[in-house]
Amino acid sequence: MVIDGLLHRVIMPSIMETVPKPILASEMLSSTTDQVPPSVSSGWASIDRILGGHGWQAGQVSEISGASGSGKTQICLVSAVKLLLEHDNSRVIWIETNNGSFSAERANNTAKAQLKKIASKQDSRDIETRLRHVLDRITIYTCPDINSLLDTIQQLHAELPPLANRPPIFVVIDPLSAILTNLLWAPDGAGPATIMHTSRQLRVLAHDLSVAVVITNVAVQLNGPEEQSPSILQSSVAKPGLGISWRFATDLQLFVSRLETPPSQWGHPMQSSEVLPSQQVARLAEIVRSKRQVSGEFHKYSPLFCTLLIIPTAPA
Repeated sequence: MVIDGLLHRVIMPSIMETVPKPILASEMLSSTTDQVPPSVSSGWASIDRILGGHGWQAGQVSEISGASGSGKTQICLVSAVKLLLEHDNSRVIWIETNNGSFSAERANNTAKAQLKKIASKQDSRDIETRLRHVLDRITIYTCPDINSLLDTIQQLHAELPPLANRPPIFVVIDPLSAILTNLLWAPDGAGPATIMHTSRQLRVLAHDLSVAVVITNVAVQLNGPEEQSPSILQSSVAKPGLGISWRFATDLQLFVSRLETPPSQWGHPMQSSEVLPSQQVARLAEIVRSKRQVSGEFHKYSPLFCTLLIIPTAPA
């Protein structure tokens, strides 16, 4: 009798609390249209188009994969700088997993280069004021291992303000693969389980706080001639790292490659709306997997030509 009473008064109510509550489609639509979270531009109009027209979507975890030197960190940095220059009081949270992956000098030079494109009527003092205002809104965390990363994610979830009347927030983890790769070979399946737990925590952070989260992932060699690369480039022998367990861990996967091969080896006719100064600086951005965008969309772009900024008035 005591057990039956405990079952009905304590255990069953606690179980019912964990059961997901249903929601009507009309309620879901109204909740998404009443308050649309701001997206974060990649810094290139061509990349924004294949990302859905507006860049990195708030509430989602996006991934940039590519070989070393393909431009993953540069896309993150340009995205961050463009957001900070165009939106006063916006914030960037940069989580580096390798010491020195974030460079304040590089961020400063990126912002300065963008300002000089439109700053013909501004004096140097105004530019320096804006540059300081950019760097003051970038917070860097160094997480050398998975435990410090998970602690940081939980801290951000507790401290960042909700969406209501809040400027955009952009979260970058560069490179996430640096601390997850070793977990792939952990004993007793603990590694893949930890990787999936990390994925869920990132999704919770992005969804609950309506922030755009972008992580970078290294590219690895294909296992053999029987395995195909997700890239449209016939010459590509690479694929995103972190294995099959990570394949669907993010909402979108952008694969970036250097175009150092002649056009005859690209494997697909290319068109570009941007002027490329040389073959050596060209990059190819491809949507290899997405829950909302069309997979297979791609665009050639140049890291030397970013979208022009829309600068608000200088901060006081």
